[in-house]
Amino acid sequence: MKPQARTTHPPARTHPCATTFSAALCSAGRCAGIAFQLRDDRLGVFGDPRETGKQSGEDIRDGKPTYLTAIARARAEASGNRAATALLDASLGDGSLSDDGLERVREVLVETGSRDVAEAKISHLVAVAHRHLASVPLAAQAEERLRGLTGAVAAAPVYAAGLGRASGGPRPAGVHEEGVRCAR
Repeated sequence: MKPQARTTHPPARTHPCATTFSAALCSAGRCAGIAFQLRDDRLGVFGDPRETGKQSGEDIRDGKPTYLTAIARARAEASGNRAATALLDASLGDGSLSDDGLERVREVLVETGSRDVAEAKISHLVAVAHRHLASVPLAAQAEERLRGLTGAVAAAPVYAAGLGRASGGPRPAGVHEEGVRCAR
C-alpha cells in the first residue's frame, strides 16, 4: 500500500487580538510562576515543615541558589558586612548545617532585608500578573478566577476586582511600571 501524500497548508493568519490575548495570558502566567518559585524558596527557609511538607532549610543545606540568598549576599557585600558574607559562604551547601546554623542564616536573611525584598517582589509579580489579565477582554467571572489563581499560586492577597484595569482605577500596590512583562 502506498503512503498517502501529506498536504501542507500555509500557517493560518492569526488575528492581532489573539496574539495580544495570548501574550497577556502567558505573561500573567509567567509572573505568577516566578512569584510561586519565590514563595516556595521563602517557605523552604522560613516555613513550618508541617504546613509545607518539606524540611525547613533544605535549600540552604543543598546549596540551592535562590533569590533570597542572592539578595542577602549582594546586600551583605554592598554594606561591607563580612560576617554575614562569611556565614552565607560557610552555610550554603553544608549538608550537616545544624538547626542553630540555619537559624543564623535566617537572621542574616532578615537583617539584610532579603526576606522583605522577596515578599515585595512576590507582591509586585502578582500585581503585574493581574495587570496583564486586566489588559485583555475577559468575562468578569474568568478574570476573577484567574486573578484568584495567580494570587493563590504565590499565596499572595487577591486584589479586589477592577483594580489596575486599563479602563481606569488605581494600580495595585507595588506596580510602578506600565506594561511590565515578566522575562522568560
